[in-house]
Amino acid sequence: MHSSVGNPERNCLAAGVDESDVLEAIAKSGYPLQTRVTETLSSEFYIQEEWSYKDRDSHALRSLDILASKRLIDIHQPQPKVTPILNLLIECKQSELPFVFFESNHPPLLEYFPTIAGLKSDSIELITDDDPSTWTISTLTALGLDKHKFISDAPISSTLSKCTRRQGKSLELSGEESYNGIVLPLIKAASHFEHSRSPRSTYQYFSAGLTIPIAVVNAPMVLVNSKNPNSTAKLTPWVRVARHEYEGDSDDWQKDRLWAIDVVHEDYLSEYLSKHALPFAEEFARLTLKHPEELASGKGFAPSLGSSAFRDCLTQLKPRARILKAQRATSILMRILSLPFQLWKSRN
Repeated sequence: MHSSVGNPERNCLAAGVDESDVLEAIAKSGYPLQTRVTETLSSEFYIQEEWSYKDRDSHALRSLDILASKRLIDIHQPQPKVTPILNLLIECKQSELPFVFFESNHPPLLEYFPTIAGLKSDSIELITDDDPSTWTISTLTALGLDKHKFISDAPISSTLSKCTRRQGKSLELSGEESYNGIVLPLIKAASHFEHSRSPRSTYQYFSAGLTIPIAVVNAPMVLVNSKNPNSTAKLTPWVRVARHEYEGDSDDWQKDRLWAIDVVHEDYLSEYLSKHALPFAEEFARLTLKHPEELASGKGFAPSLGSSAFRDCLTQLKPRARILKAQRATSILMRILSLPFQLWKSRN
């Protein structure tokens, strides 16, 4: 093995350790893949490799391969009340044997995917003008982004397994290895990221960090459809894996949550970003800058929610404070206009 200039004599491979064995171990590890992914992202994203997060179970510090962040506004424009940012939490895995995904016959409703870190709430409480009720819905749904192609186009799987080789040439599936090595670390990292970006009560300016957990794999990806008696399988470069979790420590009335991660083949990563994730993020940024008051306060107004098609009303989302102020002004004006009549009535 070649040595750097000035390398000390004792910095050498020990007897019995062959250079080819070291290079083979490096090739089998995920580090070269991590380096390639970093290079793919570096032109558009700020990169933090080996990003640390606290494991919510053990409370120990662990690390994720990459945190990639991109501000979604022009750096020269004045700071908005809510700054949209795209965050990619990335874990890199490679394998000669395939990852196997079983497509969901009844895909779950992923209201909170991707997560949004940095706001007071991940939902918006809506009032309306034709019903005394309130509606609490996810921020992405309130912005009308739940029907975007990035949300609807990805095949969804609730089961991720990895092929392992038994004695001989036969293969078997191992779901536990994939869950513990890919899904769980990304969910824990996303949960930590969301909590670590929670704003203080005194904040007047906020970040809306659209956060997507991604497993980038250099391995065959096989999607299995079992709707018919005979299952069919096909190679696919992008699958969204959904996982249900119970959150007993949550202060919310709802104690469970659906998480999701995107699993993307290394060779599809550029297309995944340019044709799917970035267009979605750009639309999110446009709507964030259009509705800063609603996102900052977590409160909004939409007309005719009690009687009209629910999603049609969301296109008319407005700040609640502005509507209430206008209603108070109208009420005061009506009282002022009615004073002459009231005086006339009192005299007669």
